Amino acid sequence: MRVSPNRKTAEFYEPAEIAWVKSGELRQGFITDTEEFISQRGLDKSSAKLVPADTPVLAMYGAT
Repeated sequence: MRVSPNRKTAEFYEPAEIAWVKSGELRQGFITDTEEFISQRGLDKSSAKLVPADTPVLAMYGAT
């Protein structure tokens, strides 16, 4: 099961260190900035993955 960093856990979002790409931002084409960020702890304690710059990213809506 994929689990995003829990929004109720402040330490998963502060300090804001790592760009957090939301699926809606993928409509923009090339992503140069994100609206949100997570902390290193948020990355470590979730199933989020850090990918290198210039990595193609794909959103799958309704996938199980």
